Amino acid sequence: SRYCHVVCADFELVSELHHKFKIGEIAKQCGIDYPDTRYIDAEEFKKLPAHELACSVLKPEYCRFGTDVVKNINRQHAKRFLKKPGAGFLLQQKLSGQEFCTYSIINKHKVLAHVSYEPSYRIASASSIYFKPVNHIKINRFLQNFAQHYPFEGQIGFDFIETINGLFLIDANPRATSGLHLLADYDLSQCLMESGREIISNPLISNKISFMMIAVSLPVAIRKKQFRQWVQDFKSAREVVFSAQDKSFAFYSLISLLEIIVKAASSGQSLRAASTRDIEWDGEPLHIADLAGSLHES
Repeated sequence: SRYCHVVCADFELVSELHHKFKIGEIAKQCGIDYPDTRYIDAEEFKKLPAHELACSVLKPEYCRFGTDVVKNINRQHAKRFLKKPGAGFLLQQKLSGQEFCTYSIINKHKVLAHVSYEPSYRIASASSIYFKPVNHIKINRFLQNFAQHYPFEGQIGFDFIETINGLFLIDANPRATSGLHLLADYDLSQCLMESGREIISNPLISNKISFMMIAVSLPVAIRKKQFRQWVQDFKSAREVVFSAQDKSFAFYSLISLLEIIVKAASSGQSLRAASTRDIEWDGEPLHIADLAGSLHES
């Protein structure tokens, strides 16, 4: 635009980052490992030996929040899974280790804001509700390589697993992610300005979503006899959702949750799937040229 510089990435690059197979090439270009991944169809799946199923996960080529990812593959379940129309499915090496997530702002090939964290408590195997900041040198190096190799601009998050064999990239989220909470004390708008001021932070205080910690993680901690650790983590973290300056937030959060519940019930989806139903994109043709022409005319 002649009026301002819009900090956003090229659509093709964003599409590649969303794609669970194509990001393997991005990982390779940036000097980091990616789990062995290949396309699979129903016929090939029938022939897979049991030992290969046990050490693999099954996922669509586009997915988010862990939706439709099968970590413990059941043959009958997966047969139905692979028959979904229009979807490509991947068989990926199953990894075990420490998970890490990131939030970053990249502008003009520079990492201007960045934080890495452990998703210590999660909703199932999806979104984190507790953010423990870490300084991970290999992840920092990967982010610098990515910023230098690719013309990405804007907010982005990556997911990693560190195993005994090294650090693996697992997923990319070219948008704002929950790690943003850890940089709440900073004016991130400065990173998006033309000058692009750098904010590389190593926060010391963990962040939490208290309601979800109590509703989701507390019962799990009690069942696993980890209640004392849960209490210690809960007390040491800062709340990121509720604020004394905005007491109406709790009420409107319940209204928003009710909307998702209604969507899930009416569509037969899980709450996780319903929460992104109206904003997700799974590779469908967008006719970008036609859209651009319409916008220009308006």
